[in-house]
Amino acid sequence: MYEVNGILYAGPSSKMMKIRDAEISQERAMVLTFESGEKRIFDTRLLQGEVYEPLQDEAVLRRFQIVRGAVTWMDGTIDCDPAYMYAHSSAWEMEQ
Repeated sequence: MYEVNGILYAGPSSKMMKIRDAEISQERAMVLTFESGEKRIFDTRLLQGEVYEPLQDEAVLRRFQIVRGAVTWMDGTIDCDPAYMYAHSSAWEMEQ
């Protein structure tokens, strides 16, 4: 068991992955910069289900914030685990 920000988690502690910056790139894709400085590209179309339906609106998708290392939308009503975004993204190579 371990604690992060006052929340107890079962299982062994793992290094918490955090996002420090993000921007919308090509159509519905986000370039994410992780705490390590690594940049990766994430396709937001992977965010499926009722909770993510508001993100179908491009204006909502573009109004994101980073809160405690996670990308959030609609004042924190919608968020996505940085570890999920990392695992489902690919290395970003700057377009020339």
